[in-house]
Amino acid sequence: MTSPRPGRSTIAFTVASALLAVCLAAHPAAGAGLSIAWDDCRPPLGSGFNNKLFGCASDIQEFALFPSFSLAASLDSVYSMEVVVDFNVHGTDGDPLPAWWLMAGCRANAWVADGTASNSCTDAWGGQGTGSFQGWIPGTPGNSTRHARLLVASGTLPQDAVTLLGGASYTACRILLRSTNTSCITRSSTS
Repeated sequence: MTSPRPGRSTIAFTVASALLAVCLAAHPAAGAGLSIAWDDCRPPLGSGFNNKLFGCASDIQEFALFPSFSLAASLDSVYSMEVVVDFNVHGTDGDPLPAWWLMAGCRANAWVADGTASNSCTDAWGGQGTGSFQGWIPGTPGNSTRHARLLVASGTLPQDAVTLLGGASYTACRILLRSTNTSCITRSSTS
């Protein structure tokens, strides 16, 4: 079985939705606004983009995503968040995800997360946070062949818990999509 050759065309994709839940010991928080963008937080505060076009010919590129949020009311003692991002990879309905997007085999570990703040939005953790890749689930949500779900945790130590102000815009973390081992997919697709 051959897979689409990622090096021959530019892959375009759109972030379908981003869900961000602020997780506390006893009080879940409902966000007044959620967004995600490539390269920075989304306008009007940042210069981030909703869509990103890129070729798959390099093993050394990194593409940064910045999930951001604002709360309806202030919330104190926040020390962790869960970030869930649903991706819709462009293509024909019913076609499987291209091998490049499966993030398995030689493409494992293509996602990473860290505490790097965006250039434009306030860092929710005040420089004390971190991010951690938790999982990549192809076919989710809804068993769609063109969807995948990314799971990321972001937080700080409980003793460094923060107060998040209502109406302020914050970034939770930075998520990196790395083009790691793109050449192994291209080789296996052509053999």
